[in-house]
Amino acid sequence: MAPSPDVHSLTSADLSALAAGEFPPEIIRRLRAAELSKHALLIEALRRAARGQARDDAVEAIEAACGILSEVQARAPELAAEVLTLPHVGFWAADCLSRLRPGPAGQPGSARPPSSLDLAHLASFAAAAALRAAYPFELRVPVRGGVVTLPTVGTACIDGGGMPGWARIRLDRLGATVMSGSGMVDLPVGHGRGSRTAVPGWVPLSRLRAETDGIALSVILETSDPFLTRLAPPVAEYPRVSSEDWQQRINAAWRILVRDHRPTADGLAAALTTLVPLREPATGRPVSATSGWAWGAIALSLPPDAPALAETLVHEFQHLVLSAVEDLVPLADSGDDRLHYAPWRDDPRPAPALLQGTYAQLGVTGFWRRQRQVGSPEHRLRSEVEFARGRRHVFEGVRTLTDSSALTAAGRVFIAEMSARLADWQGEPVPVRAETMAAEMGAEHRLRWQLAHLRPDAEEP
Repeated sequence: MAPSPDVHSLTSADLSALAAGEFPPEIIRRLRAAELSKHALLIEALRRAARGQARDDAVEAIEAACGILSEVQARAPELAAEVLTLPHVGFWAADCLSRLRPGPAGQPGSARPPSSLDLAHLASFAAAAALRAAYPFELRVPVRGGVVTLPTVGTACIDGGGMPGWARIRLDRLGATVMSGSGMVDLPVGHGRGSRTAVPGWVPLSRLRAETDGIALSVILETSDPFLTRLAPPVAEYPRVSSEDWQQRINAAWRILVRDHRPTADGLAAALTTLVPLREPATGRPVSATSGWAWGAIALSLPPDAPALAETLVHEFQHLVLSAVEDLVPLADSGDDRLHYAPWRDDPRPAPALLQGTYAQLGVTGFWRRQRQVGSPEHRLRSEVEFARGRRHVFEGVRTLTDSSALTAAGRVFIAEMSARLADWQGEPVPVRAETMAAEMGAEHRLRWQLAHLRPDAEEP
């Protein structure tokens, strides 16, 4: 079905390069390969768990999907790997496995175990891979809200009253169709037919592409996958998402990244596959999120301008890189439950989370450091303040982690390289006004944090 998991590793030199803000394509490719192996293991674990705990229709759908994926892999291995590496796959498999996991005394581990349709979502991935490979097949696939979702391809709207159920999708010499009851949608995919042909009931997937100086970013704008759209609630409803707005903002942000942050742009181009648009929060401040289970995806609301979007991409890319690294090389003891102050958070953080945040802030600080040289006076002041504030934050996070006993040997190598990079920035001059503003914001945050989390010692009797 899926590729056999390979042995993956990172050397000390690899860790040092990533900690120093270098993202060689060869290392990113190895991280992607490791995620593919992780997904293969997750699918096999889910397959085995479903045999003992799921209904026959779900087991049948999983086995049929695995069979089609094996056939597509033999015919088009690179395409099969592309589909199976999708963040959609990891997030779906981890979600279903967590809800199948037995609890105490063999009881179900979740009050809401996965439904047959949840488990059969694997058939949607298999169908998408077969359609893209133009490989003849027939499968039962889930229908939710009257829609059949085919990741990386599009969605078919079936007239079923919005009730969950099943559809049958087929590709043969006559073409591709999805049928459910009396509803049928002719899919404009397979056998060389254009995927963007206008067909009733068919909504092609939105893709964004930006290219500057020969470096291209190509991503899916995902609004329909029933699992990945839970990466960070709430997701923007599809009719309200303007792919044109996203395309314009991506174009401008990508120019900034390629022009001024080439190593990060190279890494993003190799790693990022999916954007999940979120509604703008009531506060008006952009929000974003990633998950190690959905490697290659970033959920985010549309930032107000190109520098803000570029900053968000840098921030979340750092999280994605470190998540993939820690799948291979533990950097901090996950069992260490001691909590620490993080200057960018309102809640205390355990060491692994503090390391994640510190690494993300290091990337963001490097971003604003370079931005100080471009733009209007207002933009440069903003960049100076963010750089001054960021290096204070990262210094405190690095110092806390260095003093902690939670780091592994590999973690100490990683944090030492981060510290060396940060040390190079400490002597760089910053305007007094920017330094003062950064110091005031830092002091205000620490005071609020202390008021929220510190308690006076109990009086001695």
